[in-house]
Amino acid sequence: MRMAENDMAGQDDLFAEMLGMKRQPAERVSVHVPPEPKIDELEVQRLVVEEMAADKAELESDKADLEDKVAGLERERDALAAERDALIAEREALAASRTELEGQKDALDEKVAGLESEKADLARQLEAVQSEKAELSGSLAEARSGLDELEEKLARMGRSLAAARRAAASRS
Repeated sequence: MRMAENDMAGQDDLFAEMLGMKRQPAERVSVHVPPEPKIDELEVQRLVVEEMAADKAELESDKADLEDKVAGLERERDALAAERDALIAEREALAASRTELEGQKDALDEKVAGLESEKADLARQLEAVQSEKAELSGSLAEARSGLDELEEKLARMGRSLAAARRAAASRS
């Protein structure tokens, strides 16, 4: 302790000398400094170990939480991957269906074109049949007219024949 006082006094003298002042010897005052409490090394180590154990427990809890989050994210990733795979399979199936339907459409387009051509042929045939029907209707009308004339002529001849038979019978 005295050494510390001497060091301080020496420093004060040095400081005064630097300032160009001469210092008068001062009275020495005794200051009572309470003794430093004794540090129990074992207690300090125990406290450090307890603090480290608490930190470790907190870190392990954080680690467990993070591992749970990682596991949850991995499950979510796996579910999304499965969903993605299902969507890819569905897209491929739809693409195959589309290709098949496009092939069927092409075949149907060809069939429609054939049917339209057949329809045009049938329309021409119908027109020809209707024209022929009209001609036959005219011929039939002429034939009926001729038949009517023949029937009338036949009826007249029948009446003439009947009259001639009556006349021949009356003569005999």
